[in-house]
Amino acid sequence: MKDFFNLLGREFRLFWSHNVLRVLFIGAPLLYGILLGYVYQKGKVTDLPIIVVDRDNSEMSHRIIQMFQDNEILDVALVKPDDANLTKQSIELDATCIVEIPRNFESDILTRRNPEIVTIVNTGNVLTANYASGAIQLVLGTLKAGTQMETLRKMGTPEALLMSSYEPFKTSFIKKYNRSTNYMYFLC
Repeated sequence: MKDFFNLLGREFRLFWSHNVLRVLFIGAPLLYGILLGYVYQKGKVTDLPIIVVDRDNSEMSHRIIQMFQDNEILDVALVKPDDANLTKQSIELDATCIVEIPRNFESDILTRRNPEIVTIVNTGNVLTANYASGAIQLVLGTLKAGTQMETLRKMGTPEALLMSSYEPFKTSFIKKYNRSTNYMYFLC
């Protein structure tokens, strides 16, 4: 046992005599603690910029945009009538998602043609992409349920049958820049 303690003492003396090891041993945990504390200082992800391409410009599309703006995770950075210079503007604004509302969106809902809202998600940063797409799904799901119930009430459907099979619009999500949402791409 005496040899073990002598060996242990020798190793500690060698370790403490080496300046680089001493700085790494003490400095690295402090640096990592400060770095992680800075990254997560807000405690939650908020105000992720999104771009909305509103080709319909109707009351329903304005309601969607307002619901996006009211969500604490999302921030509508830009509303556009078309997709001109969309890639350039999404890079400039560091947009997490692009939501495209199609032409005749409101009229297609009213005539039960099931229009489709397409969301393009930048999955280059998996964490923010998941938060933004989850918030968009929440907003569109809330609007979808409200529109469905309102339409069925107007048609005279009994309250017990309001949650039937009618779906006012479809939603699609397209992942770009990290289609598999692999965390290894995120870390590289």
